[in-house]
Amino acid sequence: KGKDHNTTVAFVRKRYKHVGPFLRILFAGQESYEAYLRTINGELNAMTLEQAHSALRTIESSGMSVTPNPSHKYARYTTPKSSEGNFILTVLVPASESAHRRIQDQLSSLTEERLQSMLLHYETGTDDTESNPLALETLLKCYITSNAGLQWSWAHSQLTFPKTYPPAKSKEQSLLTQSVDAMKNDVDRQSSPVASEMKVDVLYYPSDPGYPFVDLLWVNEEASLGNPYPAVSSCQCSISDGHPKTLAVYEKLRARLKMPAEQLLIVYMATIPKSVASYVTGPVSTFFKGTTKRNRSGSMFEFPQNVEFRILLPHETMKNARNESNRYVEVLDQIYSMSSRSMPDSKAM
Repeated sequence: KGKDHNTTVAFVRKRYKHVGPFLRILFAGQESYEAYLRTINGELNAMTLEQAHSALRTIESSGMSVTPNPSHKYARYTTPKSSEGNFILTVLVPASESAHRRIQDQLSSLTEERLQSMLLHYETGTDDTESNPLALETLLKCYITSNAGLQWSWAHSQLTFPKTYPPAKSKEQSLLTQSVDAMKNDVDRQSSPVASEMKVDVLYYPSDPGYPFVDLLWVNEEASLGNPYPAVSSCQCSISDGHPKTLAVYEKLRARLKMPAEQLLIVYMATIPKSVASYVTGPVSTFFKGTTKRNRSGSMFEFPQNVEFRILLPHETMKNARNESNRYVEVLDQIYSMSSRSMPDSKAM
C-alpha cells in the first residue's frame, strides 16, 4: 500500500474536486498525481469556451492509456435516473469542480446579449457548439447583480398556488404585476451558506457543482409572507420540461442551510420559454421523484408544505419585455380555468 496511497475520505474528496471521478488518478501515487494536476491545471487555464462546449457534446474514448485524453479533463459521462427511477441515456457534464468553475468564469465574461443568443439555440432546437446549460444560470446571475435586478415576471406552479392568494381580475394583470424582487450588489461563492447568516444584499452562488436542489440563493426580508423567519429565495435552472429531485435531496438542502421546518423556501424555476407550461401546470413529478412510491417507513409521498415553486416567465429573446406577454396567456388560461373549483390540495398529491 505505502505512504502514497492515502485513502481517507477527506483525501479522496480533495482530489475529486480537482480531477473528477477518474479512479486511476484519484488513487495514483503522489508524484504521479501532482504531475497530472499540473498538466490538467495548465489545460484548463488554456481551455476556450468553444473547447468546453465541444467536449460537453461529444467525448473521445481514452482507451487503455494511463492518463485521460484532454477532452476527459473537461467533461465526463454520468447516468442520471429518470423520474420513474430507471437509468436513462448517459449525459456529459463538467469533469470536475475545477472544470465546472472554469466554464462558469468564462461564461461570466460574456455579455448578456451573447448569453441570450446561446440560450435561443435551446429554444429553437438548433444544434450548436455554443449552447451550454450553464449559460442560463450565468444569465440569471448577471441580471440579479445588475443595477435593475431580476425583473422577469413569474407565475405560480399550480401545485403550490397559495390558498390565500387573491385571484387576479385578469390573466394579464396577474402576469404583469408579479416580478422578482432581486437586486444584489455582491456575489458570494462559498460552498454552503447558512440561512440565518445570509445577507440581504448578497447573491449566493455555491461553487460546488453538486450543491443540492438549487443553483442560486438570496434573501429578501420583506418577503417573509407572515413567517417569523425571512423566506429564503432560490433559483433552479433547467432547459428541460421537468427537473425532479428526490425528497431526500430537498431535505439535504434545508439541512445545509440549517433552515427550521417553519421557514419557507421559494424556488424560482428558470427555464426557456417552450418549457414554461410544463412547470406551471405540470404534476408533482415535475419537481419531485418517487411521488407514487412508499418510503422506507411505508408512508406515501407528501408534498412539502415549506416550499413554494414559482416559474419565471422570459419571452423568446430572454428579456421578458412586458408588452409581449401573450406567449403565456395560454399557459395561464390553464390555471385560471380552475376558478370554478379550488386549487389542488398539495397534501393530497
